[in-house]
Amino acid sequence: MEFKAFVFDLDDTLYRVEGIPELVRTKIGEYMTEKLGFPKENVSEVTTSLYMKHGTTLAGLVASGYKIDFDDWHRFVHYEAIGYDNFLKPDPTMRDFLNSITVPKYIMTNADVTHMTICLKKLGIYECFDGFYHFEKFLDFAEERKLFNLENPGILCKPSPDIYKYVAEDIGVVPEDIIFFDDSIRNLQGAHEAGMSTVLVGKNIAVTGADVAVADLYEFPVLLPQLLGNKSSTKPSSSDSHHEHQQLDEETSTTTTVTTPA
Repeated sequence: MEFKAFVFDLDDTLYRVEGIPELVRTKIGEYMTEKLGFPKENVSEVTTSLYMKHGTTLAGLVASGYKIDFDDWHRFVHYEAIGYDNFLKPDPTMRDFLNSITVPKYIMTNADVTHMTICLKKLGIYECFDGFYHFEKFLDFAEERKLFNLENPGILCKPSPDIYKYVAEDIGVVPEDIIFFDDSIRNLQGAHEAGMSTVLVGKNIAVTGADVAVADLYEFPVLLPQLLGNKSSTKPSSSDSHHEHQQLDEETSTTTTVTTPA
């Protein structure tokens, strides 16, 4: 049985630059002290707590009742902070790897559409993808489903299991038909709970919520048969009856292929 879609996280999954995460963390701290009045000595503890509880610091701030101008936030912590031209260059090896995958490919990132687009175009891989799921798209999902209101503010983001179900629904498949790639164990656990097969990128260790782990994304082709074997076994069904899992025929041949670029 073949997988019908591959869904990739962006930052630290399709590219990894050591300086960017620390730079973004610093700018988030500055935003909170300069624009929201947080004491500087408390910022690190608060950001960690919000991130762990809500998925992102921004989601945590909104859920806590802070009124945030989203465009201003993204501009401050990303566009004005990251020297994209200094950090990101075309990656033809990654482009060849992605183009070798014969099923539709999608981006799923908590980042906003502008940061996502800049990164993908700088890397030269924007055209490799069939669709994009990002901060603004998640806002649309929440608005369509009336998930939040003034009395119950919030932002929909990974690792909420619901967001993976919404993405699968939008693609036109069930979560069990998707392989999801991310460097975050927490995000993988949410995807796994939703029913997706999962690949931990950047850490070659066994963790709960990841079906396979690769130190480098290019190692994935070797492990694809393992995921196909897992897919041919009965997996726990999701709570949504629309996504009810059916027993798969182990003898069914697959047309899902991916090759290591030369």
